[in-house]
Amino acid sequence: MTVTAKPLSIGIVTALVGVLISITPFGWKIETDIGLAWLFQLRGTRPPPPEVVVVTTDRKSALDLNLPQEPWKWPRSVHGKLIQRLSEKGARVIVFDIFFQDPTDPNEDQALAQAMQEAGNVVLIEKLTTVDSSETPEDMNIHIRIQPTSQLASSAAALAPNPLPAVPFRVNQFWLFEPSQEHVPTLPFMAFNLYGLTIDDEFGNLLDQTNPLAAQHIRHWQSENPSFHTTRQTIQHLHKLFHENPPFADHLLATLAQQQSEYTIPQKTILTSLISSYHRSTSQYLDFYGPPRTITTIPYSCALDMCGLHKSQATTSEPPIDFRDKAVFVGFSEQVESEQRDRFHTVFTSPSGLYLSGVEISATAFANLFENRHITPLPLWIHLLLVALWGAIVSGILQFIPSTLYRTGTRYAIVFTATGIGAGFAYVTTAYLLFTHEALWLPLVIPLLGQLPLAMFGTIFLRYRETYRERHNMQKALEHYVPGPVANQLAKNIEEIKYSGQLLDGLCLATDAEHYTTLAETLDLQELRAFMNRYYEVVFEPVRRRDGIVSDVIGDAVLAIWTASTLDNAIRTQVCMSALEIANAVEQFNNQYKDMPLPTRIGLHGGRMWLGHVGAHDHYEYRAIGDIVNTATRIEGLNKQLGTRILASELIIKDLTTVVTRELGHFLFVGKRQPIVIHELMGRMHDCNRAHVRAIETFATALQAISRTAMGRSRTSVSRPYRNLR
Repeated sequence: MTVTAKPLSIGIVTALVGVLISITPFGWKIETDIGLAWLFQLRGTRPPPPEVVVVTTDRKSALDLNLPQEPWKWPRSVHGKLIQRLSEKGARVIVFDIFFQDPTDPNEDQALAQAMQEAGNVVLIEKLTTVDSSETPEDMNIHIRIQPTSQLASSAAALAPNPLPAVPFRVNQFWLFEPSQEHVPTLPFMAFNLYGLTIDDEFGNLLDQTNPLAAQHIRHWQSENPSFHTTRQTIQHLHKLFHENPPFADHLLATLAQQQSEYTIPQKTILTSLISSYHRSTSQYLDFYGPPRTITTIPYSCALDMCGLHKSQATTSEPPIDFRDKAVFVGFSEQVESEQRDRFHTVFTSPSGLYLSGVEISATAFANLFENRHITPLPLWIHLLLVALWGAIVSGILQFIPSTLYRTGTRYAIVFTATGIGAGFAYVTTAYLLFTHEALWLPLVIPLLGQLPLAMFGTIFLRYRETYRERHNMQKALEHYVPGPVANQLAKNIEEIKYSGQLLDGLCLATDAEHYTTLAETLDLQELRAFMNRYYEVVFEPVRRRDGIVSDVIGDAVLAIWTASTLDNAIRTQVCMSALEIANAVEQFNNQYKDMPLPTRIGLHGGRMWLGHVGAHDHYEYRAIGDIVNTATRIEGLNKQLGTRILASELIIKDLTTVVTRELGHFLFVGKRQPIVIHELMGRMHDCNRAHVRAIETFATALQAISRTAMGRSRTSVSRPYRNLR
């Protein structure tokens, strides 16, 4: 794999994995269940618009008003009083997330109905049939809406359902129109239309310039007391109008922008939000403001200016609550989990189990519509493109960390990990900023928990594979010059060449070829190279087969070594057998090249030596250093004077029963203080016959006689039974 292909391959794999996961239901589920929750938790709470208020029928209000703890048991005249009080204070829309299913006391029902008729801006909730628990929120198929009592339904400005999934499904979205009935507006959207369409004739003026028929419907609705029939019909007509003519919303917004001087900022804001809401899809992701009670929440009793009446003294010092131009949602919302009866699982469900109530979710949806802001996931093609680009980019960044950092594993690991974490942090920061400021939802789980680890592990794997291949190739190359273990060590860390080495026991085998000078003079250089390579193959093979190491090759001379913790009989036998095999192999070689023979002399010795890299600056050699190397070379040279082929010190052949040797005497080499007993290595024991034994015994007898004669001579000239040798 080439250098350019590696980051490309990892990038392609990382991108494809991200894309493939993203297009599966599982990929979308983990982004919705985990990624979206992460973004909300990172962002935290944000201030809701002050135009939205929740009035809660909580436990405190029940105590203040001396009413039952169950809100559905409260007299409906109390709700009538609340409507009257909110209307007096200028509330623009009043939404009851309380279902009035059965008639109660006629006087109570009449009081509530009359209050709604006088206010003209009250929206009541319709109850929906329950969904099968096996269905997901996206698959809900609701067919039946149950209305409040006919008296209350006819008195309300509008009725609307509020489709929300039950626990354990998490609420992430709200619907503008009921999922099973295309043009039936939901509770938040109905409330927002009532809120927006009451701004005199501004919306009608805009419609006049684009669709006069729609403008007539709006004016007709405004000319009479609002009823849920005309309101719903108006919304349905607008929905069809926007749905069948997509450019219609853009035209309205462009007209509004051109005439912006004719509207106040609040008017323009509401009109823009209203037009945009019709232009969007019917399902939108909620932009939650925070945990329960983040939206301004007022106890029911406080809305009636009756806070604290259950105490010994009423609290009258609190300033009056401003409801002017507010959208007021009335429903059940508690602060204690054990008292929650209307609860829904959201991204802000607290660890203690405190849920958002249905009225808070409705108020949140309304506030999103009012702000013209909701969580917007990326279109599928942009989502897939982003995931693919992220996989390719992060893989490329990790691959192109400067190669010099790869030389030290710890440094590379730190930089590599920091780079991966930094890339992930940069992505999370970007996603956080877009989510916080633009309500734009970027995928998090797949890029961070899927693609980033894949890119990191893939890069590490390819880097390891590349490093292993380079090290393997380097080791193979070095094995032509140094032993395999040493080559492996150098391939791992070439810097150790300056310091590696060890003091140990070993055996040396030194060889030298006769007639090499003549051969080098007569042969062409290429021929000489080829010929000597064949010769070295003959000499090296027995050494390697007997677990030796070829340490040095200088001209026609070879030095091989064996190392061991103890120089026992086994390793000394290996050295002797290697020497005999070299001698036999060279003899066969010379028979093949009779016109260019290279008779070879061999010397064997053992002892302590230092084995490692020797050199300085940019030139090092792996070799053995010590007296045994020099002595083995001197013993090899003694062959020339004695007419022998294989000589060994007594340390080599002592107590060996597998080889045949004969002692040649004590020899003192130049520069040494102690003589060395030298033996000739003649062959294997199983190859020796009786004639060989008699010849060796005769030679030993003669050597003893010579030694005795030498001892009888004058002390100054013959006192030492050995020869001085260079």
